[in-house]
Amino acid sequence: PATAAAAVAAATAAAAALRLQTMGGELAIEGWRVRAVSHFPTVRLAGVALGANEGRWYYEVVLLTDGLMQIGWADAGFECDPLGGQGCGDHAHSYAFDGFRQKKWCVSSSPYGERWRMGDVLGVLLDLDNREIRFTLNGNDFGAGFVDFKASSYDSQARTRAAGGRRRAGAGA
Repeated sequence: PATAAAAVAAATAAAAALRLQTMGGELAIEGWRVRAVSHFPTVRLAGVALGANEGRWYYEVVLLTDGLMQIGWADAGFECDPLGGQGCGDHAHSYAFDGFRQKKWCVSSSPYGERWRMGDVLGVLLDLDNREIRFTLNGNDFGAGFVDFKASSYDSQARTRAAGGRRRAGAGA
């Protein structure tokens, strides 16, 4: 049987292999810092695939600007179109929060959450056990943003921002 130390070593090695990947649009990625260069690009955490019916998944983003961004989750059916302004939350297979406009997005939008500011920490929770997606800002839980959504396999988180938007990403479980 594997020891706790071996499990920690394996998890540490797996985390070291994670990297951010551009799904569409033009981005500048430096380590865990992401800056949009043009249009409405989307980035994801490469190499992470979540099952459709299991577990709770969470990540945090430290906002390096208070600009226009849509941050959330996208499933394997998500397609982005940065030139057409379609990113996370604009497609039926994605769910996002936009603190600049204080709205939640899944194709259309509705009021949700609070205005974010540079330096804020946005938390994003995908709860497949209870079929809900929640967002927090500096630890303040806005409540369920999306409930009873169709579950597909999730291809890590997707984050979209307008040109000039920047943030530092951090993933956690």
